[in-house]
Amino acid sequence: MAEPRLRLTSLSHSFGPIRALDALSFDVMPGEYVTLLGPSGSGKSTTLALIAGFLEQDSGTIELDARPLRQTPPHRRDIGLVFQAPQLLPHLSVAGNIAFPLAMRRVGRAARDEAVREMLDLVALPGLGERMPASLSGGQQQRVALARALVFRPKLVLLDEPLGALDRQLRETMQQELRAVQRRLGLAMLHVTHDQSEAMAVSDRMAVIASGRLHQIGTPRALYEHPADSFVAAFLGEDNRLPGRVEAIEDDIAVIRLAGGAVVEARDAGVVAGAACIVAIRPERLAVATGDMGDDAVAATLREISFRGDHLRLLLDVAGTAVVVKRPSVVPMADLAPGTALALAWQPHHARALPVPA
Repeated sequence: MAEPRLRLTSLSHSFGPIRALDALSFDVMPGEYVTLLGPSGSGKSTTLALIAGFLEQDSGTIELDARPLRQTPPHRRDIGLVFQAPQLLPHLSVAGNIAFPLAMRRVGRAARDEAVREMLDLVALPGLGERMPASLSGGQQQRVALARALVFRPKLVLLDEPLGALDRQLRETMQQELRAVQRRLGLAMLHVTHDQSEAMAVSDRMAVIASGRLHQIGTPRALYEHPADSFVAAFLGEDNRLPGRVEAIEDDIAVIRLAGGAVVEARDAGVVAGAACIVAIRPERLAVATGDMGDDAVAATLREISFRGDHLRLLLDVAGTAVVVKRPSVVPMADLAPGTALALAWQPHHARALPVPA
């Protein structure tokens, strides 16, 4: 089995009395695209600054190809960097900016020129080498910044909110291009973002952190479908939460009595019989109807319904708890009036019974 390209082990860092990172541990494998995902202030950028060498960890280790980096200065870490702002050198041309890391490494002119041509083709900017940064669009500038980070073929590329300043359509285009470039070169990348849809679009794996602690790491599908706790469930897209109490656990299915009295089932995700819990379920996993849906259905009342293009968004009331349902827009529900009584149901394996957060 291959060794990790990057390994963080019990990495901790404080800014005075504020604990920014608390024993953070995870790996990035060669050729893997990992996203570090979390809310503002969760420690994402601090993690990148420690890996890049701009900060020094209080404790723990950072290893690149099994080599500890603590005593290695930033310019010798063999790591490429891309920030939210392109940070191009305004007095250098596009070619000059891309070639800058090679010039610092004393690479010969002919080799630099060839590498710049390859990078311009790779980031879809052929023929723009003589342009100045100020004449480029925001998306073009970010492509130049990416080319500059890749031109010396680093062992690892760190991206800190690289698409945050772009508009939505361009951001989605750049997500696809980033992923294509990463796959073509086979590079290990660690991408920081707070945007869940961006993380899901580009990642092989996502690491979700909050308050400097790792909550879960895994594939986008695994984290979305099988969140480890209520924070991950809520942070990755919309997630309904129905309060209840566990009456029994049979195999891996929990039997739960909801606050309104209905008895339902959900996949056990660490609950204990007799304890309070939360039934978490994604809006698209809920079935809803105006008629009888059987003994497992939950009574609900429609509050409002809205058309969202490819789907209808229904806001329901379930014993005082707001519940969102998403249904395809072709489903004939758009004419339902607020106050309509509905039945709500789901497959047990589509819901998770989670412990109540401490």
